[in-house]
Amino acid sequence: MVARFQLVNAVAAQPAAADRWPAEWAAALPEGLGWSFRRDLHDQHNPHSAMAPSTAWRLVGGNNRELGRSALPYPDVATCLAAVTFLREHLNEADTLLANTSTTGLWLWRLNIGDRWMAVAGRSYLRRRECQYNLAQFVAEAPTATFPSAISGRLEVHGR
Repeated sequence: MVARFQLVNAVAAQPAAADRWPAEWAAALPEGLGWSFRRDLHDQHNPHSAMAPSTAWRLVGGNNRELGRSALPYPDVATCLAAVTFLREHLNEADTLLANTSTTGLWLWRLNIGDRWMAVAGRSYLRRRECQYNLAQFVAEAPTATFPSAISGRLEVHGR
């Protein structure tokens, strides 16, 4: 089975929920790596509010395991699909970074194209080699992965 991109559509219930995308990556604050890892970093290409409805993507392998996800949510489906297309077309220009968090020692990866955060690890890894392998799988599968045919996730937040 072939890897595929999935779109996830949601409305953030509160700012803390928005902070959980993309996983622990935004919480990693290693010193001196040349890129900012601040949680409050806003991509200049994605200036929408964290509380607005948003769409994000993730890449899953043929076994349905997540290989990576968008670094930031996008304001709508069209912008998200354009980001996937941009990623696929410019993947050979990407810079990658592996880093471990100082508090847990877990490894994460990030992929940038120019000054744009494009993809991050969907989870953290105990070993650097596992993180490197996941990044290599992401880079190998992304160019040939199929595009989504539907969107997953909640479209509105219901009161309790």
